[in-house]
Amino acid sequence: MAAAVLSTCYPGTVPAASTPAPHLPVPSEAHIQWHQAEQKMFIHFGIKTYHPSRWHMGNGKEDPKIFNPARLDANQWVAAAKAGGFNGIVFTVKHHSGWCNWPSKTTRFGVVSAPWKNGRGDVVREYVDACRKAGLSIGFHITIIDENYKHTHGGYEGYDAFYYKQWEELVTRYGPFDYYYVDGYELRQLRGFNFEPVAELIKKHQPEAVFFDSGVLVDYLPERCLNWPGGHGGVRPDLGYVQKKNGKDVWYPYEPSMMFQGTWFHSNEPICDLHTMCKKYLISVGRGSTANLNVPPNQEGLIDEHSIERLKEYKAWMDRMYESDWARRDAGIKADNVRGNSRTYAAVNMLDDDYETYWATDDSVKSGVVEIDLGGTRSIDGVVLQEYIFLGQRVNGYTVEYFMDGAWHEMFSGKRIGYKRILWGELEANLVDGEYRNEASKVRLTLENAEACPLVSTFKVLGSDTGENVILGLKKNEPEGDTITCQAKDAGLAGGGLRGFFYWHGKLEGWKKLSDKARWKIRFEEPGEYAVTIHQGDDKGGDDFNLEVAGNKLACKVIATHGYANFKDNEVGVVKIPKPGDYILSMTPVNILDNDLMKLRWVKLTKKFP
Repeated sequence: MAAAVLSTCYPGTVPAASTPAPHLPVPSEAHIQWHQAEQKMFIHFGIKTYHPSRWHMGNGKEDPKIFNPARLDANQWVAAAKAGGFNGIVFTVKHHSGWCNWPSKTTRFGVVSAPWKNGRGDVVREYVDACRKAGLSIGFHITIIDENYKHTHGGYEGYDAFYYKQWEELVTRYGPFDYYYVDGYELRQLRGFNFEPVAELIKKHQPEAVFFDSGVLVDYLPERCLNWPGGHGGVRPDLGYVQKKNGKDVWYPYEPSMMFQGTWFHSNEPICDLHTMCKKYLISVGRGSTANLNVPPNQEGLIDEHSIERLKEYKAWMDRMYESDWARRDAGIKADNVRGNSRTYAAVNMLDDDYETYWATDDSVKSGVVEIDLGGTRSIDGVVLQEYIFLGQRVNGYTVEYFMDGAWHEMFSGKRIGYKRILWGELEANLVDGEYRNEASKVRLTLENAEACPLVSTFKVLGSDTGENVILGLKKNEPEGDTITCQAKDAGLAGGGLRGFFYWHGKLEGWKKLSDKARWKIRFEEPGEYAVTIHQGDDKGGDDFNLEVAGNKLACKVIATHGYANFKDNEVGVVKIPKPGDYILSMTPVNILDNDLMKLRWVKLTKKFP
């Protein structure tokens, strides 16, 4: 059933309202294509594929004779990308070792010296042709440093001209491209390197491509560069797309890259589980960015079959999530202001799955309220919001509330919406009386103090009546005997730090902001008192944090372990569980000393007996 319009009726005599003026700066066409892509499959493949390890770097001394992908099939890569819902691929044409996946005239360290196709092969050509045939966008990943050049030349003298020639080959041989990832790892080795000639080459031969530039091209190509988010995790919420460069505001959004499989290159490890893949989507695409998600080919030159099956599951999860929208069913919608009282900018536009239509307010109105009546009490797993950013980023404060038990309850709040914001209920919603509540009959979005009249194109209310969490539930921690253990790797992570939390070899790290939080879902089979112990590492200790579960709030202090690699048990208190059931356990910093809270391996809750 189509959504009902509860807002003001629009008399036929009301003239069409004027289009909102751009709020500068606005994204370029290259940026728009990048935003709309949402995610691309990242493919690392090269000589390092034949030296699998947990370290992603090659040394530039590898023997080219080991490179022989006898069954290489770029069409299979394309099919895998489509199976996972990707509309483009970013391929590593040259990584840090200096290995060239195309027949470069600048070096013998590449496919020209490999037994594969008797040295006449061109992986880049096969990749490009396969993408063009399938209609996928094409991206090149090229590193700046070159270990083979450094090894064979005793340093980087003369590298400017060498690197320029490699770029010239790439931008002139293979036709137009959509994207380049200029990898600035260890860029400090090339002090004084002049990137302006490369930028001029790009302007001449690739006028429409967008660039992840590692900070080296934005001065020359400010209208189509992407910024480094600070690590290979997701991006933090509330990021603005506009940054100051050379005294001028430019559109310079952050782009994350993350591994679905391997340590960039294939390392004989299986693709990660579906829950982890979905979580990576939510902390990147769900926070307004476009992500590169890595699935590398094996030594035969093929994506693993089990990886393709997992990618299909991932695509099915995305489709199911977006289709489970209560607001498109028996819902009604109203807004407190509509631009010019015109149907063109009515609130109902947010429900039509068309990004180009949006709700807008009058120019003088920088705040607004939109309410969706769900036609009955519904189970809500989260909300999707999209701002119409092609006329500039405007929203600078929002709140989402649920109507429950006859009153409005604030569930989510933030500053920026951006191209897309997925508010993940179990992780990001406010707890009500210590519990995650998600049964509501109405949902309300309030915008405050926008930088210009707000434009919102999408307002989805996701959920189902089957009991299934259509976005992503926190992984449930079940009791084993009298103890429940919440592992760091199973935490739901959200935060305002540089990367929020991130996982590293089974630990939680990166607690940088007071808005950072970690959550676990716990199943208690028995009521009673439980002793809470955390296994943590911190050099000096002294930081404070709160641990909350089932209405209990423990004020905790981090203990010193005299080294971040040292871990000790920290008994933080006792909680009382009133009845059996599922609960959310959360940890949130109160203060952070030395810009780092602690490293955490697990939280244990052990039943106490009289």
